[in-house]
Amino acid sequence: MPLPGPWSDLKREMRMKIIENPAEALKSLLDWLPIGSGKSDSTGILLGEWNDIKKQELRGTLSNDELQRANNRIRAAALDLIDGMREEDFTVPEKPAPAPKPDPMAPSAMPAEAPANPGIPKFVVVYDAIDQQLCDRLNNHLFVLRSTKKIQMYFVHKAPAGADMVAWAQQEIATAAYILAIITPNLFNDETPWFGMIMQALADGRRVIPIRMQKMDIDGTGLEKLRALPSQNLTVADYGNTDAAYAEIAKEIARLAAG
Repeated sequence: MPLPGPWSDLKREMRMKIIENPAEALKSLLDWLPIGSGKSDSTGILLGEWNDIKKQELRGTLSNDELQRANNRIRAAALDLIDGMREEDFTVPEKPAPAPKPDPMAPSAMPAEAPANPGIPKFVVVYDAIDQQLCDRLNNHLFVLRSTKKIQMYFVHKAPAGADMVAWAQQEIATAAYILAIITPNLFNDETPWFGMIMQALADGRRVIPIRMQKMDIDGTGLEKLRALPSQNLTVADYGNTDAAYAEIAKEIARLAAG
């Protein structure tokens, strides 16, 4: 959705709205920002954190002081994000011009179909559908590894047309070399099968790697005992430039694929 006006005018309005209604302000920014951009990813992560705080507030798991500190932290991070936004952040990059059509009269060889290679390490990404944009961003950073046949990537919400998504995901997980668990509050949901699928994979002794998109308490799940990405106990949200975080994750996936 295009900006409804100049960003220089909207910026002041968004700063006020962050103070009054952070969720509404962050949702507006997500509507305006290009899907898959770094600023969109950062906004989505903050919105997820805010929603998680509201859930904890409803459950009564935070004291008043903890709730106030958490709310203030999200507001401060959102204000910093807005201050760093520019008009061009809301512009969808132009697509390159299509390649010229080949001459139908010119001889051409039929492309050979690449056979399936079971020797290529298979990574299955388990996540909640709300976090699809984050997974798309990660997949973009894995393009070179995929295109050079270093890895195979399967995303649980990208099942073939007509397939039962859950059954397909379980089938792919059963033959995966690694399972990447996208850690956001959205994953920890009793109404979807994805968290349970990761817990079953852990129980089966599968190699699970948490991809920590934002800070949250996962103690007691077993995931806190695993080596997570990014490294040094950081999350993607901790990086000023989320591209740097995804690049580090891609580098580690390349290392795992190389064995």
